[in-house]
Amino acid sequence: GDPAFCLPESSSQTIEVQAAPILALRPLSLVCNVSSIGSTVDLDDLIISGMVDGFWTDVTTGDELSNTVIDFDGFAAGTYSFIYTTQTAAIPCEDISQSADIIVEDCSVNTISFPNAFSPNGDNMNDVFTGISRLNLTSYNLFVYDRWGKNIFVSSDINDGWDGTYKGEAVDLDVYVWYCFATFPDGREKQFKGNVTVVR
Repeated sequence: GDPAFCLPESSSQTIEVQAAPILALRPLSLVCNVSSIGSTVDLDDLIISGMVDGFWTDVTTGDELSNTVIDFDGFAAGTYSFIYTTQTAAIPCEDISQSADIIVEDCSVNTISFPNAFSPNGDNMNDVFTGISRLNLTSYNLFVYDRWGKNIFVSSDINDGWDGTYKGEAVDLDVYVWYCFATFPDGREKQFKGNVTVVR
């Protein structure tokens, strides 16, 4: 045939396939708004696994952060959200983003923070329900009840939280009521109450 329309007998091309990035963030962290107690957070410390090239974005402002170390000294108490986006995928649309929340606690007052939901599914992310406080509590007692008023969990240690089970069995996906009684370092006692939703 016409050589102009002939293809080479054989050709080869090497294509490097780059795996999609993997990322796991610590979903919730607590920090004080008083520098003497500890008000600084390095957002990169929230990356549990999959440390890859990427960038952080402040959800409130939409700005990309040039510095991952944030000092929350003097900030208003509340939840501040940040998003980490990877930059290593071979195809940009395969890059992934995950969010992480920083709870800023007003450490000039006696308080304990509690999440309103948790997911005890064994992925080591938000698996346990408990109070969160940077203060050295003198006493702490947490009680969890189901919607019929049955006491299904008790703890006297803030580091010993509820794993979403009752007598060894996973509880239903539902809303549960909790009460907490705590004594703070200055001797003051406070009671906290709320609801927590179990999701998986």
